[in-house]
Amino acid sequence: MINFSDLTKFLSNHSYAKDYEVEWHIFNSDSGQTESIFSTLKGDTEKYTFKKVNLPSETWYIGTREKQTSSSTNIIMLDVTGILVALLIAYLVNRLLVSHKNNRDLALYDHLTNLPNRRLLNDRFRQLVAQAKRQQIGFHLIYIDLNNFKQVNDTQGHNVGDKVLQEISHRLQHHVRASDTIARIGGDEFIVLSEITDSRPPPSDMIEKLAEIIKEPIHNLNNLEMKASFGSAHYSTHGTTLTELMHHADRHMYIDKQRQKEKLAQPDQSYNIIKLTS
Repeated sequence: MINFSDLTKFLSNHSYAKDYEVEWHIFNSDSGQTESIFSTLKGDTEKYTFKKVNLPSETWYIGTREKQTSSSTNIIMLDVTGILVALLIAYLVNRLLVSHKNNRDLALYDHLTNLPNRRLLNDRFRQLVAQAKRQQIGFHLIYIDLNNFKQVNDTQGHNVGDKVLQEISHRLQHHVRASDTIARIGGDEFIVLSEITDSRPPPSDMIEKLAEIIKEPIHNLNNLEMKASFGSAHYSTHGTTLTELMHHADRHMYIDKQRQKEKLAQPDQSYNIIKLTS
């Protein structure tokens, strides 16, 4: 579907609009008539050149005439009309490419947070696996689950919940390394694919850093504080597929979540973020 407002703005701002009077019509297949969508023609229109343009989805009619003189030949007018036809087709092709890019982005990115979704996560995982095999080393997958997010939704509404997800996503996206991938895979669940490394122990320093970032008060939501539970897995120690690594990390994330609940119930006990050893 063509945005006629954008099209007419494009046409009226083009340099040819300064030198030529132009009228654009589109054919209405329902009424069998043409309707003008843009025109700079003033007075009679008998001396302008008229050209029909058949496109796959619409039929266009373009009329042109030079503003400055009345001595232009039909050949010159036809040349100008040809240029205008090319401009129209260029505009339509550009809109098609923009639409294609938007559709592709919708398919690869989460619409709420603009983070990669599962589909793009799978693609990034395959790229890391290929790199890991070449270098004969591995990488880490970190599973993140926000604590008590359902309670925020239930007590403060989904609008607040959406803003929490957007803020946490923004923080994570800007604090992971450029070589890492952060994706949203569910309501309040995120996956980080860490860069290639020869280190097998869990990336505790990175997890602690992300935990601190997440629990910083959200100032535009009355200083609401969130916390998260974490689990991690190493390729290929804990698996060689995304499903295997996610299953391992998810299992340890729930252990972390349970330990945090126990800490809240017994605040006098010391607590550290879970150190995964298997």
